[in-house]
Amino acid sequence: LTRTGRMLGMFPEDYWEAGRVRLDPGDTLLLYTDGVTEACPANGDLFGSERLLSSLRSVRNAGATETLGRVLDDVTAHLHGDPQPDDIALVAIRRTPA
Repeated sequence: LTRTGRMLGMFPEDYWEAGRVRLDPGDTLLLYTDGVTEACPANGDLFGSERLLSSLRSVRNAGATETLGRVLDDVTAHLHGDPQPDDIALVAIRRTPA
């Protein structure tokens, strides 16, 4: 997918182009807010894209529910019990293998 605008929903005057993407059997589409990658414990170490990708790779053959659970578990563990001031929202769409 390519970006055709700024963050979705931030500015009412923004415009995004419609597009299509094909999910092949076994593909997962993950939508997430910046609160996931910017989850940051007191030590200042952001969760980041690489940890997110690592979480996803660890459940490569899992369903959408398990994928969401793993990412949330990994973000929670990364925070070491520190409060997270930003929102964390995730949507996973998984096309099951044929």
